[in-house]
Amino acid sequence: MGLTNGLQLPYGIQPVNPVAVDSWSGPYYAPTEFSGLTEANATIPSGVRFPSMEVRLIIAGLSYKYWYYSGTTDSDLVLFSGGGGTGGSVTNPIDNGVLVSDGTSTGIAATEILKVTPEGVVQFNTVSPTGLTGNTVTISFDKTIGSAYYFDYWVTETLSGATRSGTVLAVWKNTTVEYSDTSTPDILGSTFGISFSVVINEPNIELTAEITSGTWDIKIGTRAI
Repeated sequence: MGLTNGLQLPYGIQPVNPVAVDSWSGPYYAPTEFSGLTEANATIPSGVRFPSMEVRLIIAGLSYKYWYYSGTTDSDLVLFSGGGGTGGSVTNPIDNGVLVSDGTSTGIAATEILKVTPEGVVQFNTVSPTGLTGNTVTISFDKTIGSAYYFDYWVTETLSGATRSGTVLAVWKNTTVEYSDTSTPDILGSTFGISFSVVINEPNIELTAEITSGTWDIKIGTRAI
């Protein structure tokens, strides 16, 4: 099927306001990726959609580009490769996914996929900082994403092999936060040299690894409800 001729102009269109020429493309503003996709799909009629149609989302102040990748159903609207942040690509597009960075300056380079399940649970893939010897903010996320966080963790001391696994559960309201740490018994030695704390650093919730001795490798998976 060839190109269908449309309105032909000798010059380009110059908007005088900061809006897209194609109003269906957005941008759609939302606090989470799930609510942004829901609004976009509810606004764009199925009759005007086509494969490769682009849609702009502003999620929690960050810009992302989506497209109807392989069809025109709601589930076909996925993140466009290289469509978020300062660059990069998504080699395997996923439904309800956003490419995010932890945004820290501690040398912990981590790329995570944010996933919203049909039940409304937000899941973040594991981050894996290594060689930690002092207090380190390992996770920092906008507290408006959820009402509580589960930080599932695994820690091991690199020399002794002492290891444990556990979950830090945090809940907050306004500027008040409380948390608990439930873990397995230690194996291969004591893990007394590492613990976790949770604080509010507006607008984020931060999980800090508090290290008093040893050198530690950590894995952390985060769930928000």
